[in-house]
Amino acid sequence: MQTEFSKCRKRTEELIKEISVEDMNIQTEIFVSPTKWHLAHTTWFFEKFILEKKIKNYKFHDQLYNYLFNSYYNSVGNQFPRDKRGNLSRPSAEEILKYREIITARIFDLLDKKNLKDDEKFMIELGINHEQQHQELILTDILNVYFNNPLKPCYNNKKKKKLEDNEEKIDSEDWLEIDSSHAIIGNETNGFCFDNELPKHIKNIAPFRIKKSLVTNYDWKSFIDDDGYKRPEFWLSDGFDFITKNQIQKPLYWMDNNFQFTLNGVQKINDLDPVCHISFFEADAFATWKKKRI
Repeated sequence: MQTEFSKCRKRTEELIKEISVEDMNIQTEIFVSPTKWHLAHTTWFFEKFILEKKIKNYKFHDQLYNYLFNSYYNSVGNQFPRDKRGNLSRPSAEEILKYREIITARIFDLLDKKNLKDDEKFMIELGINHEQQHQELILTDILNVYFNNPLKPCYNNKKKKKLEDNEEKIDSEDWLEIDSSHAIIGNETNGFCFDNELPKHIKNIAPFRIKKSLVTNYDWKSFIDDDGYKRPEFWLSDGFDFITKNQIQKPLYWMDNNFQFTLNGVQKINDLDPVCHISFFEADAFATWKKKRI
C-alpha cells in the first residue's frame, strides 16, 4: 500500500507543476474549486479520517483546517462555504504544500508500523481513490479557470494525436441490438469499492438498441445549424429557461463552430471527436431533435 499511496501523492504534485501560485487560488464558478483547496482537502482527508482515529491524543496540524477544508462531511463538523473557497488567500499555497509534506510523512510512518487493521487499510485505500478523483477535478477546474482568462493560457503543450486521413468514419446510424438478459450490478470482487457499488444484485435488462458510435462534434454542429438552441420544442422547460438565462448557444469551451478551448490551449474542433462539456439539458434536447432518447 506504501507504493500506491506514494504514487498517488506524487501524481497530484506532477499535475500542479505548471500551475502558478496565482492560478491556484482562483474560483471562477461555484462548481469550480481552487487548485489550492483540492491540495488541502485531500490532505485533510488523510489527517481527519485516518491519523486522528489511529493515533491516540492526535494533535491536528491546524484545528481550523477542519472547517476550511471539509467539503460536505456534516458528521464531522461545519464547512466553509463552497462558493467562497476562492476567497481563501491564506493559508498560502506554500503553506498547503508544506502541510501535504507533513501529513504524507505521517501516513508513511503509519504504514511502516504494519499493524493496521482491515478497516484502517480500507480507509487509506479510500483516501487514495478519493485523491484520484480530485486529480481529475484539478484538471477540469483549471480548464475553467484558464478558459475564463482572456489570455487563454495553455496548461499542457503536448500535441493531441491526430486522426489519420484514411481513417474510416463510423456510420452514425449504425445500431447495436441487445437482447433481454440478466446483468450483475455492483462490485463482484473482494477488492476496494465505493459504497454506491454495493450491494451486488441482478438486474433484468429488457431488449433495446444503442448507437455504436458516440455523438460527434459534427453531429452537434448540425444541431446548432438547425437552430437547436433556439427552438423550445426540443427542450425541457427548465432546460430552455436555463440556456436562455445563461445565454448558452454551444457546448462549454467552444469558442465558435471552428475552435474550442482545451488543456492544450485553443485547438481546432475535430468533427470526428465525441462532443463533450454539455449538460443533461443539452443532451436531452439533442436526443429529442434526433427523435431518439438518451
